[in-house]
Amino acid sequence: MDSSHYNIIIIGPSVDIVSGSLLRPINIYYSLKDLKNLKVNYIPIRKIIDLLLQLPLVFSGDLIIVSGVNPWISAIVSFLGKVMGKVVVVDFHGFAWLESVVMNSARFPIKVLLLVSERISYKLSKYYYNHYQN
Repeated sequence: MDSSHYNIIIIGPSVDIVSGSLLRPINIYYSLKDLKNLKVNYIPIRKIIDLLLQLPLVFSGDLIIVSGVNPWISAIVSFLGKVMGKVVVVDFHGFAWLESVVMNSARFPIKVLLLVSERISYKLSKYYYNHYQN
């Protein structure tokens, strides 16, 4: 690829399940895709296997943005990004573990997986965004 291009990879939900706040990664994609000197790819993720099949493309990016996917997806990308020295931005939409506790919507092992995944994502991504912060 030409060295004057900056490669951005956006990982978001599969377009067949997108609604509400999950539109954010698609909006980021459409906002950036026509800018000069940027090469932007959107990778829709529905299951972990979707991510695994796309790993070479994911880590070809100079910047990886993760938004609107399950916490374990962002944890995997954050961990591998740290190992590979990539810049990973994780857009936290909320706190899935707390939501699962309050709503009693998941069994204990899933709640633990959510908590651990969110902690990994938070600690290993180089940057993060929480729209509830000041």
